Amino acid sequence: MRARLLLGACVVSWFGFSAVCTACAKSTLTLLAPRAGGCALTLTLVQFVVSALASTFACVLLRRTIPQAPRELLLVSLAYTLGFLLLNCSLGRLQASFSETVRGLEPLTSFVLVRLLAARGAQLSRASASSLLAVLSGAAVSVWAQPAFDVRGFAYGLLANCAFSSRALLVTMLQDATRRSPEGRAGGAAAGVDPVGLFAAQHALGLLLLAPAAFAAEGTQCAVTLTRVMPAARAAALSSLGFVAYNFLSLCVLLLIDAVSHSVCNTCRRAVTIVAAAIVFQNVISAPSAAGIALIIGGSTAYAIASAAGAATKPPSSPQVPNHAEVDALLDIEETKSETETSEARAAATDEP
Repeated sequence: MRARLLLGACVVSWFGFSAVCTACAKSTLTLLAPRAGGCALTLTLVQFVVSALASTFACVLLRRTIPQAPRELLLVSLAYTLGFLLLNCSLGRLQASFSETVRGLEPLTSFVLVRLLAARGAQLSRASASSLLAVLSGAAVSVWAQPAFDVRGFAYGLLANCAFSSRALLVTMLQDATRRSPEGRAGGAAAGVDPVGLFAAQHALGLLLLAPAAFAAEGTQCAVTLTRVMPAARAAALSSLGFVAYNFLSLCVLLLIDAVSHSVCNTCRRAVTIVAAAIVFQNVISAPSAAGIALIIGGSTAYAIASAAGAATKPPSSPQVPNHAEVDALLDIEETKSETETSEARAAATDEP
């Protein structure tokens, strides 16, 4: 009973902080636009500063290490940083509810990317194909129902999905490279990618990428305006805190449930964020738009379940490529399995003469 209450509290808080992050990020960009133009780079930089400080502190406190594969780690961090930067660019041009709706199209971009690269998981079952068709239909209806459709904002959202989908594939490369490293070979069963270390490294490397880009593209105007306009500063601070909190709570939920359930919860989180954004910004959701959102959310949920069922029936040598929502879950599952195998090995060694 206590575990269920803890899980429920984590899920509710996860959904709530996600809505706070999205709503406050939209407010920040809206308040800065008349005075400093587009400030997506600066906002993303602020979010990454707060996240880097919090995750580095957690990494030091828990004595975690970053993955020992510099090239693959840089590629993962680049995809991760571009994903959130493009997401903020999309948020600056679209209604917050519609921007989050576009994020729900990630299963489509993941499948297209996998097909183009001829990677594992490129074959679709009938259930998965039906789910993707529902997502695609929902996207068409949502776009058609938008009263003020912005092509660039929609393109930014799709590119953000591509970046997050690329990260999922790059993480598998990082895992393989970590196992091949001298530290990985020496670690044996315990070797793998530490999720806390990866989370900290992504934000630290993201800062190195974002800082010069923000200065070159936006100069100091956005940062100066942010410090002078207190409502924008408060909104940016709340957005950054919400960003850290909902990512941390996502990790907590992953430790309590399986990857498929987490993927379904993540889809429901988007639905809550869409509704919350529509209420906060008083965006009217028409009947066609609501139908499109329902198709996207329902199709994404069905796709996650169908993909998991398909992966369970395949031989171990042909695993399904995870999407962005499941990457961190798989990292934590791998870490838990490694710790269990290590404990069993130590127990066996103790029993030997």
